[in-house]
Amino acid sequence: KESCNCQCTTTLLLSSPVHTPVHYLYSSREQKLSVTEDNTKYMPLTTHLFNKTRLQAASQDGAVVPLTLLHMPALSELHKAPLLLHVYGAYGVDLNMAFSPEKRLLLEDGWALAYCHVRGGSKRGLAWHRVGSVLQKWRGVEDHAACIQTLHHLGVSHPALTALTARSAGAVLAGALCNHNPQLLRAVILQAPFLDVLGTMQDPSPPLTVEEGGEWGDPRIREHMDNIASYCPCHNIIPQLYPSVLITAYSEDCRVPLSGVMKYVERLNKAIQMYTVPLGVTIFPLFPGHVLFLDLKKCLQPGFLNRPKCRGFGFCFL
Repeated sequence: KESCNCQCTTTLLLSSPVHTPVHYLYSSREQKLSVTEDNTKYMPLTTHLFNKTRLQAASQDGAVVPLTLLHMPALSELHKAPLLLHVYGAYGVDLNMAFSPEKRLLLEDGWALAYCHVRGGSKRGLAWHRVGSVLQKWRGVEDHAACIQTLHHLGVSHPALTALTARSAGAVLAGALCNHNPQLLRAVILQAPFLDVLGTMQDPSPPLTVEEGGEWGDPRIREHMDNIASYCPCHNIIPQLYPSVLITAYSEDCRVPLSGVMKYVERLNKAIQMYTVPLGVTIFPLFPGHVLFLDLKKCLQPGFLNRPKCRGFGFCFL
């Protein structure tokens, strides 16, 4: 946001997952909001086609969790629509809802997009982060499950057509949900995921480990260690039917070590093999500079794990 005192105006850049960024000018003297001339030609012409519905989900402890739903058909017509969920819930950072061309294409193809503003993020201020960190990290997992159940209860999609995407620290909540409520999802997409919370926090050598204690807890304290162990995705994998999972990770990632991702993949593969016929986990070395292309519809189809087909950056685990 830039201020210009001489004209008493403020420049705002507004966007959404489906609307390209547009510059607006707000005049405090005239109390008027207007579009800059340079941006008029870039304004989306189909904004009226997209619906935004604000919902609330009641979490396990009664907390009310905000939920944003983007869709093209009416809310009452979303029972058979594929659903893509987004979650983060860490560091007091809210979900990234900047413009994304692929999200707009999904909406045009009949998908519904849900953004779960769980505790641990910043949707409702600093307190919203505090009540979802350290010893209360489980709250974010419960909030996330409540959001999905609320959507299904309202007739928005159903588990067989529900996919979840998360990246970095958001994968902690996504991984914990897969361990404890796998029946809610059909597919999961994780990018540069933080999955071995306990192992990482017990290793003081990485430069960020000490600073991370304010978010996840200090494993040197018994109560903190037990709490981390209770939700850590890597340490709670059990033999059961998991959703189809696509993971992309990066060998030079200094924030999310590849070793933790590899450990998670190995344990997940072993658990799946113990539960049912071996599906296998295939590791694809991918070439730097490429972009990951994925048809999300294929993730929701039976047998997706047996038909891997993607290009990407780093390593891809199916």
